[in-house]
Amino acid sequence: MFMKDWREKLNAFLQFNGQKILLHAEKYLKPWQIN
Repeated sequence: MFMKDWREKLNAFLQFNGQKILLHAEKYLKPWQIN
């Protein structure tokens, strides 16, 4: 029960913040990919 609730909260967090995290990751990864 606890694990299911924890996983649902984690999934909701990732869906909410995933796009922002990806944008930040791209900003840091792009210079490395160019080189």
